[in-house]
Amino acid sequence: SPGSLAVYRASGLNDHYQYFNYATKSLPNGLGVGGQLGHFGLWLDSNFTTGCSNPAATFASQRLSAEDEFAIDTVEAWLVQPSRNPDSDDDGRPSKSVVEANPDAAALLEMANRTMYSRALPTSKTDDVDSR
Repeated sequence: SPGSLAVYRASGLNDHYQYFNYATKSLPNGLGVGGQLGHFGLWLDSNFTTGCSNPAATFASQRLSAEDEFAIDTVEAWLVQPSRNPDSDDDGRPSKSVVEANPDAAALLEMANRTMYSRALPTSKTDDVDSR
């Protein structure tokens, strides 16, 4: 029943796992999961304001909402990928020290008479770890 927690795995009946269309006039714009145009297991319009849910053969699922159509209150999106520091080079080593990357913060630390330990760290590949 809607409101309870359930897991729906691929049923193998079809491969209609995902539909996404944006900024075209010939097909509906939005995100659909399971099912087909007009009968998705879960449909979110491209503005993320409305959606609908229907039973879907793709996941052998029932309707996921109390009503066929609903207004969207909140959308939470996640990106799962290996972490990567945007201030690092290809091998993951920092391309800049914290002091070099944040000169304003370094100036504030200096004015507060705080020790900046990262000044003593190697700042480039030529100041390699092997020299320690």
